Formats: sequence, C-alpha cells, structure tokens
Amino acid sequence: MNDMQTFSSDLLGEAYHTLTHPSGLRVLVFPKDMATTYAMLGVRYGAAHIPASMPRGIPVGEKTPLGVAHFLEHKMFEEADGSSCDLRFAALGAEVNAYTSYDKTVYYVSSTERFDEALSALLRLVSGLNVTDASVRRERAIITEEIRMNRDSPFEKCYAELIRAMYRNHRVREEICGTEASVRSITPKLLRAHFDAFYTPQNMVLSVVGRVDIAQILRVVDAHLGACVSAPPKPELLKPDEPALPATPYVQTVMPVPKPLFCIGVKVKDIPTDPQAIFRRDLCMTVLSEMLFSRSGDFYNALFEAGEIAPSYAYGSALGEGYGYFALSGEGDHPHAVYETFCQYMQDVRATGLSREDFERSRRILYGDYVTSFDATEDIAQNLLTYAMDGVDLFSFIPTVESLTYEEISAFFEDCFIPEQYALSVIASEEILQTKE
Repeated sequence: MNDMQTFSSDLLGEAYHTLTHPSGLRVLVFPKDMATTYAMLGVRYGAAHIPASMPRGIPVGEKTPLGVAHFLEHKMFEEADGSSCDLRFAALGAEVNAYTSYDKTVYYVSSTERFDEALSALLRLVSGLNVTDASVRRERAIITEEIRMNRDSPFEKCYAELIRAMYRNHRVREEICGTEASVRSITPKLLRAHFDAFYTPQNMVLSVVGRVDIAQILRVVDAHLGACVSAPPKPELLKPDEPALPATPYVQTVMPVPKPLFCIGVKVKDIPTDPQAIFRRDLCMTVLSEMLFSRSGDFYNALFEAGEIAPSYAYGSALGEGYGYFALSGEGDHPHAVYETFCQYMQDVRATGLSREDFERSRRILYGDYVTSFDATEDIAQNLLTYAMDGVDLFSFIPTVESLTYEEISAFFEDCFIPEQYALSVIASEEILQTKE
C-alpha cells in the first residue's frame, strides 16, 4: 500500500488521501472536523450495464433482465436469517441506505459515534449475499409495487417517456427498477452470478469523510479484506450502438391529470469516452443549461408571464456512459405552444449568439455551488465518490471551470441545439388530447 497519494487545494484549504488496498478496493479519506462522519461505497454496476459475457453459472446467450442491479441492492440488506440489517445499524446509532443509478450502485452510512463499527457493518453488508427462493419471491412483490408507483406518477412517466423517445438502444431508456415482466425472471441463481461478478473489491470505491484518518480507515478495511488479493479483472460491459438522432420526436401519454405535463429533451451527439473529456463536457452542459433555462432568463420569464407555464418548471442535463441530454419539464395548458416557443427561442439564440453575461453568471453559480458543497460531509462524500469513479480528481473542478471559454460553450451549443436533436413528451387527459385533434 505504497501508492498513497494526497490531493489538496490551497484555495479551499482542504485535502484528501487515496490509495488502492491490496484487495483492489480504492479507498479515499477526507478528514473533516464535523459532527457527522459519512461513508459511501460505490459498486461499478448499474442499471444500464450489460455484461459482455455471462457471469459464471449463467448459460451463454441468456440475456440479462432489466432491474438486476436494483434487485441486488435490495437483497444486500437481508441477513442470513431473513431479517433486515437495518436493525444492526440502528443499534450503532447509524443510518444506512442505498441507491442504484444507471452506472453504479451506492451504499452509504452516517453516524456521530461508533463510526468504526458502522463502517465495519457497511463492508460486511456488501461482502455477502443471502438469497433464497422465498426471499426473492417476497422482494419481487416489493419491487413490483415500486414499479407500479413510478408508472402511476405523471411526472415520472412524462420524463421516462421522454428518455425512451430520445434513445433507441441504450439501457438509459429503461426504468432502473426494471419491468414487472423482467423482475419475474430474476432468480436467486441469477442474483448470485451477478453478485459474484460485480461485487468484488477491485470493482468498488470507498469514500469516507469526517473525523477520521487514513490509518484508522485502513484498520477497518484490513479487518474485512486483509486476506483478499486483487482478483479477476473487472467484467467487460457491452456498449450498445446508439444512433445520433432521437428514436422519435414526439410521444404522448393519456393519464388523468388536471393540467397537461411536458418534457422537452435535446439529445447530445458524440459522447466522449476519456474521463477528463467527459468531465469537461459535463461542466459545459451544466453551464449551458443554466444559461438557457434559468428562472431568471428570458425563456422562462416569457412563458411564465404569458401564463403558459407553472412554477413547477425544472431543467438540467445528464451525461453518462454513452448518453447525454438536456431536459426541461413543467406543466401548462398548452404544451405544444411551449415547445414552439422553445424552438423559436433556440433559433433566436443561434441568430444572436449566447450572452457573455449569462456565461459568466452561470460559471459563478457553478463555482458557488461547488464551494458550499464542502460544508456537509454527505455532499463531500458523494462528490468524492462520484469523481473517483469517473476517474477525475475532486479538486480539478475549479481549474476546469475557470478554463471554460465562451467560445467553447457557443460552439457546443451550435453543434447540439438543432431541431433534429429535439424530442417532446406530453401527458394529458383523454379529454384534452381529443380537443387537440
């Protein structure tokens, strides 16, 4: 363990340490004198991942059902006797939870005391899988209900249909939980095979923030993984062939909503693969999204003053392995009029150019959000883990943001915001849709 590195920022007055444990686990420790200590453990296995070859024990040619990563997340909390490990964490005064995204599964714990024991319990949680036919049947019922709840949420449905409209092959178009049909096909054998393939130390990253030091954390890690050596290489993943253009420019869904909902998407072409390039593109997208769609901007204010949009308006961007898009959503009586305003606004911006003042304002907002994130151990742990799993240094944010140029953002806008890349998802009651025909 002589590969320890220390990264620091004189500007922020902060530092963290990182090394790779002999087991292959990447460990990052950020000492911070705050009341709560936070640990996050990320597994490089998410809902969009498809193994290039079947995990051991699964017949060749058998497809990986949707929702396996999420199902595994649920099952990791089950003890050998069938009870939940939540009680074990509660006895330590610790809070534990997890989530599954498209590119990773993350388990996290926080406590104000007895943190070594809480971290030990977290490592134990991801080190073994307890599954039986009966427990998998019980979990199927729970996840099926979760799927139905998401399906019955108009806002969730509108957004999900937008992604499906934009993406033809990439698994980002599918629900993280899977479908009722796919969940029925998930078996204990399948879960065990994927656990064995992906839940290995060399496929994980641990970030810890709080009143801790690197030696203290390594003692806990050694107690669990001291006998482990770096095992087989990380599983290879399939990279789906995704066309540049959206699958369809428009999709509508009938649901009993009092006011129509809309989601407008812009599909990004040419997603980079180099970690630094991805990081820079992500920051470009965040700046550009703020420039174009801010609540203080012309687009939102014109719609709001005309009564075409409700205050529930939201906007943002997403970038991941093989996908990237801008999205804005809201509710209003005339979603197609909102879309037409969007298209005209983009055309006007292309004609007049982006505002340099908006560029500087958006960069300052990004900078401010980043600096204030160091006020909470949870935010630091989340950012530290995400940056490490993305292959970049946490403190590279400020120099990268400072190096962004107006010309770079303008060129990206010109390449991305063209009508062929747009998609619209609308949810409205049957009565409203009939009046539009």
